[in-house]
Amino acid sequence: MEFPHLLSPIQVGPLKLKNRIGGSCTTTGGADINGYVQEECLYSYAARSEGGAGFITIECTFATDWGAKSTSFGNPRLSGRAYYDGQSNLAEAIKQCGAAAFIQITPGFGRQGSSKLSGETPPAPSAIPSERPQDFEKRIMPRGYETKSQTMGKTSVPRVLTIEEIDYMESTYGDAVAAARICGYDAVELHSPHGYLIHQFLSPRSNQRNDLYGGSLENRFRFLRNLLVAARRRVGPDFCIGVRLSGDEHMPGAIHEEELIQVAKWCEDLGASYIHLSDGSYEARAEFFPQDAECFIKHARNFKKELHVPLIVPGMHDPVQSEEVLEKGWADMISQGRQLVADQRWPRKVEEGDIYSIKRCLRCNVCLGRFNRGLSIRCAVNPNVGREKYHPMYNTDGGWNLLRPTPDAKMPPCENACPAHLDINAYVLMASRGQIAESYRRLKVELPFPAIIGRVCPHPCETPCNRGKFDDSININGIKRFVADWAIDQYNKGTLPSHIQKQALPEKVKVTKKEKVAVVGAGPAGLSAAYFLCRKGYDVTVLEAQAEAGGMMTYGVPEHRLPKKVVKWEIDAIKKMGVTIKTNSPVGKGANTLEALKRNYDAVFVAVGAQNGLKLGITGEDIAIQAVDLLKDVNSGKKVAMGKKVAVMGGGSVAMDAAMVAKRLGASDVTVYYRRTRDEMPATGSEVEEALKEGVKIEMLCCPAKLAKSGSSVKVTFNKMKLGKVDASGRKSPEVCAGADFEETFDNVIAAVGQCVDGSFLGDSKVKVAKNSTIVAEERSLATSVAGIYAGGDAQTGPATMIEAIAAGRTAATAIDCYLQGKQLPPPPPEPVIADPEEPAFKFHLRELTKEPRVNMEEVPAASRTGNKEICTGFANEAACVKEARRCLTCRCTSFRY
Repeated sequence: MEFPHLLSPIQVGPLKLKNRIGGSCTTTGGADINGYVQEECLYSYAARSEGGAGFITIECTFATDWGAKSTSFGNPRLSGRAYYDGQSNLAEAIKQCGAAAFIQITPGFGRQGSSKLSGETPPAPSAIPSERPQDFEKRIMPRGYETKSQTMGKTSVPRVLTIEEIDYMESTYGDAVAAARICGYDAVELHSPHGYLIHQFLSPRSNQRNDLYGGSLENRFRFLRNLLVAARRRVGPDFCIGVRLSGDEHMPGAIHEEELIQVAKWCEDLGASYIHLSDGSYEARAEFFPQDAECFIKHARNFKKELHVPLIVPGMHDPVQSEEVLEKGWADMISQGRQLVADQRWPRKVEEGDIYSIKRCLRCNVCLGRFNRGLSIRCAVNPNVGREKYHPMYNTDGGWNLLRPTPDAKMPPCENACPAHLDINAYVLMASRGQIAESYRRLKVELPFPAIIGRVCPHPCETPCNRGKFDDSININGIKRFVADWAIDQYNKGTLPSHIQKQALPEKVKVTKKEKVAVVGAGPAGLSAAYFLCRKGYDVTVLEAQAEAGGMMTYGVPEHRLPKKVVKWEIDAIKKMGVTIKTNSPVGKGANTLEALKRNYDAVFVAVGAQNGLKLGITGEDIAIQAVDLLKDVNSGKKVAMGKKVAVMGGGSVAMDAAMVAKRLGASDVTVYYRRTRDEMPATGSEVEEALKEGVKIEMLCCPAKLAKSGSSVKVTFNKMKLGKVDASGRKSPEVCAGADFEETFDNVIAAVGQCVDGSFLGDSKVKVAKNSTIVAEERSLATSVAGIYAGGDAQTGPATMIEAIAAGRTAATAIDCYLQGKQLPPPPPEPVIADPEEPAFKFHLRELTKEPRVNMEEVPAASRTGNKEICTGFANEAACVKEARRCLTCRCTSFRY
């Protein structure tokens, strides 16, 4: 994926920036209580600069000690020569690491300030307190932060600024701007948005003065005008000065877009080199700290039409959306605050085309919540932030790292339990805010088949869910399914946001690698490997023996659980990316051997699955129908005669599927026989319950001993069983109860005791095979005994879940890429530290937790289930999905230590 606009240079006043990506002000807490820059601050900003941005703006800096009295924590200052050393070191650190150094300077915080440190009432244009409503519903902060990060209700009443004080700020502001230039900064940004002091003068909501600074827009602009004029006068025309504004205050009686556009035009006329446009205030927090960038873009479009100087728009976390904004001319540059905290190397990854490895900001505002407590910056997804000084990447003296080692990030137990280790915390948090499109984008980074997995996954992630320790675990699979179904629906309607569509559902991925890869088998493992290899720029061809792609997704799961249209849609999306899928192309026959593939392709991934049913191992076993064959025939549309009385031998998911399909084929009496007890059944509890609802009977501790034809029927001799000692599977082994045999007669018997791999296609390929016919492959790389040939999924492990097969496909894609590019495999991840609600930090965030019932997906009543009609219909609506997602404890955030 290419980004010609983002990566092109731009002239901003006298500066030429290398690209159009900037770092906006996100406070690090890197100054001490007296405003002196600390060493940690240097490393933090140097890391952002090293990440490849065109410019980096340091946090809001006070022009005077008098203005700094309105802070409740340590902001940097530039009020005298005592601050020059730290500030010049900071500017130098940013510039040496590749970015231009910008500084944001403020005269004060006004009514949004605090008397906590100085003991003095903050001064403001008028004696009007600031309202800071807490937006519970939109959850703009993780659990615990949203009610404690700010004082509830209104702030104290500020005192009115005197003309003498205003004159003092206007006369000293230019000194701070000149000092910034002396210290080596390339640009100064006037801090005029978000309800802070300059903004308060602009807004009739906070400025009700009746002197030269109040009333008309010209008068309300006077303070900003005088500061800008003073700044330009001190540094001359050859220095870059920008103005940051809110696009709208979004409060009653406030300043709105039309007037702010006029303010921006006046600033341009007075010599502003650029306008940096954000939005809102602390009173309109949802606009100040938005959960998406749409509000910024909306205003930028209108401002851009009226301006000639470059317009910078912040909050752009998504590279495709960022490129689109620049391409359509809605802005000239994009800037990032929180996103460059989550991943300082965002610009560099965009430049390298590695956008899928970007750590996306969750917009959880842990960074903000800490700063409002006077704490140094930390991040929920990047544990190194604020600790760069101790990270070996950012210093050459490895011994420093021993002073305070980088802490382990806490892993949510759901993510740890997921075979594919999906970032569940991220996509559930996006869904909790109603950002369904972004949740889908996040899912598709790691999962090719979210709609399929949302239906068939046994969801091991839900068992250890920390929420389940308080009431019910989160319905993770339900959220995943709703998000995927919503995205498919929006795509089909043509209403899926374009930047999401380009990333999650690209029509064509450019081939950037000369090597070609073949995949044998178009099941979940094979198609997943193809999906990830295609995204890495490879030309991939998948060979499938059957008439349709999908493997067990197409042939192995009945349509009442997994509609064929869903499978087809998600496979078609992979085809549109550029993956070639050749059906009716079995490997191992004729000239299409594995050796031939190895000659014609640079690497081969074998993912044939376990398509053959296991024998019962008893006399007359060939009389039984294999469950996998039954499901394949039914899913292929063949007519299958079942009879009225049917026995199913087995206790796994396939056995439950076969029993419910037998019901749909007309059997009125279906019984599942299992040789252990319900506790040992491999099928999930929900699968067993669904079968029972439809009238399937289950007999435990019964094992078939012999099958015999009895006319058109089948006579089965059963052994009664008992449980003995624990065997290698970790379950109690079944033992025959002597003298307790019994017989039953059925119209049909279905064998569902497992599947195995058919390895006949391997021929003379020298690929090593285990005794159970699975292919032997190295655990981490999935490399076989033949160089360049890899194997994974059921072909390597034996029958497993689809999510395990998908995980194998992703592992194989990474290993094949490393092999073809001559790179080392990434090191194995360290043993995870699991987020524990018993930890003090976690307990603090859960102090206001109230019990909420789990939102379950809706189902068709058993009496109304007919044919292939899907049983589970998902969440009722988006509100139900959002409600359930909001029950998530956001473990990665709430376990975060101070």
